[in-house]
Amino acid sequence: IAPILGFRFAGAKVYKTDTKETLSLDKTWGLLFTPENAAAMTEQYLDNGTEIRRDVLPNLISQISDLRDYYTRQKRFWLCRSSLLIVYDGLRRGVVALRMIDFSHNVSQDIASDNTGVEIGLGNLLAILGHIERGTTSEWRMK
Repeated sequence: IAPILGFRFAGAKVYKTDTKETLSLDKTWGLLFTPENAAAMTEQYLDNGTEIRRDVLPNLISQISDLRDYYTRQKRFWLCRSSLLIVYDGLRRGVVALRMIDFSHNVSQDIASDNTGVEIGLGNLLAILGHIERGTTSEWRMK
């Protein structure tokens, strides 16, 4: 799925407010992603059992947009692959943090060409999150 969408989920933990339990979404869950179900499965990550946490999306979308814009502009490093750590507070409204981790797969720009893959992956993730924010998850189609 990663070569198609430009990203994949390696795992997630989601606190379910209705059952007071933490749901672990592991690598096996992440391997079930397809372009057809990516939006619905991303929405699962934001579902706390009571609601879809759309309150975190404006801040998360802004942070991912800033990251994509940075990698579009910078010409020093080519990022082959990395990981995003997305953490939102299960109880407090609108609190979300985005961290880029695992930089072991980058090379100097003079060796590689561009960050098109990063732009595609973050662009698809932004598009999916935008549909979730608007409540139009079923309408998302990969371009």
